Amino acid sequence: MKKSCSLMLAGALLLGTGWMVPTQAQEPKKTTLVERGSMYYSFETHLLDSADGKRRYRVYIGIPKQPAPMMGYPALFLLDGDAALAQLQDVWLSPHKLKSPPVLVAIGYADAADAMQERTYDYTPAIGSGRNHDDVRKDWPAGGSRAFLDLIEQRIKPLLTQSVPVDPNRQTLWGHGYGGLFVLDTLYRQPQAFQRYVASDVAFGWQQGFILKRAQEFQGVGGARPVQLWLYSGTEDLTRKVAPEAAKRLAERLAGLPGLQVTPQVRPNLGPEGILSLSLPAALEVASDGAATPRP
Repeated sequence: MKKSCSLMLAGALLLGTGWMVPTQAQEPKKTTLVERGSMYYSFETHLLDSADGKRRYRVYIGIPKQPAPMMGYPALFLLDGDAALAQLQDVWLSPHKLKSPPVLVAIGYADAADAMQERTYDYTPAIGSGRNHDDVRKDWPAGGSRAFLDLIEQRIKPLLTQSVPVDPNRQTLWGHGYGGLFVLDTLYRQPQAFQRYVASDVAFGWQQGFILKRAQEFQGVGGARPVQLWLYSGTEDLTRKVAPEAAKRLAERLAGLPGLQVTPQVRPNLGPEGILSLSLPAALEVASDGAATPRP
């Protein structure tokens, strides 16, 4: 069940918008790093239910085998947890690669059959006060990002601190595709929830560029310490719902706001799979020491 979940969500990650690849059922199943085992991390697994009881989450906590720093480990929260763990390579987690290896918090879904629909609801912001639906799978509900952020803040973060010492001032959120939507929505809604954000191949075309319109209302971040955003983008939006320069213009807009440091990574020669392979190891480095090694 867990293998099929990681396979299905990997398709969503690579397409960026939540669509599935029709031929994926014939592809070899990918095992996760939890199943393969790691030289550098140990993992524990927890099950949590949503507040309304309609979704069940499988939360993997990856704990570095080296001792925690005095202030606690930094933390990296990974959306699409099963798929992210299927993509992760153990070599990326070596202490020789990471100055301060972060705790990994990979948030997945317990029910593989419903995972695609559940992530669509969790990762998308609400529009207006009525019922929201996805603009690709129009019978799927959308607009649950506020409740999902509450789950992270009120349930998952306390669970994490019960398991391992964590530095509250070094927490990073990574998401790809619809997960990238959630990363930006969280930045706009509650910027101090994390200190570092990594948005990968954001589904900018969702609801006619709604997340881009939200950026026009965002006024920046208060507080003494700036929040950091890494914005990874590749080929233009294949849905043709937003301008080809959308990612670049968004980065320019956000970089001019107070309290926000933006690092755009625009790779027009890369598709969703290439951006995923670029942003995930970069997110580990960002969570580790606040910087990512430049990659060609």
